Amino acid sequence: MEDSSEKEPKAIRQARASLINGDVFYKVSNRSRFSSKQKLNQRYLWVSNDLMSIKWCNGNQKKEGKAKLKKSIKVSEMVNAVVHNNEPTHFEIVTEDPKRSIILRHTKRGMWITLLNMLKDGRLNYRLYWSKKDVKTTILIISKGYLKATIINYDDETGKHEIQYHNNSNNFSLI
Repeated sequence: MEDSSEKEPKAIRQARASLINGDVFYKVSNRSRFSSKQKLNQRYLWVSNDLMSIKWCNGNQKKEGKAKLKKSIKVSEMVNAVVHNNEPTHFEIVTEDPKRSIILRHTKRGMWITLLNMLKDGRLNYRLYWSKKDVKTTILIISKGYLKATIINYDDETGKHEIQYHNNSNNFSLI
């Protein structure tokens, strides 16, 4: 059990914030029928607040409502973020299904590859404090799918959280 006074490293919080805030990228598209050159479409790319999916929309600003849900990538489907064809600014988010992989261009390619791989590896996941600070925190329980729940109590004596599932089923204690 971690000490509740132990603070999360600032670098982790900043990395998470960079992904959630997102940035303008250029999506490399196939050649159009009118040109032999590759086309670059401006996209705003970010990671959802729950760190579960990578989303994007057209344009130069984050528009949650305009994000194409069908084209977002679940972090659990991500295999890797890698340099693409030794291009100085191109990188690829590789997914389990090659048809869902995406090639992007950004001047800070190295930073984004590092951040996305940290996300994929679970190094940016949110952490519990194992104290009363955790009360009212919404969490996902992963067991044969995802179950959304909220921590409703923490018992200092036992070191357990009491949670309420969002589907109104019974409470459950975490160790």
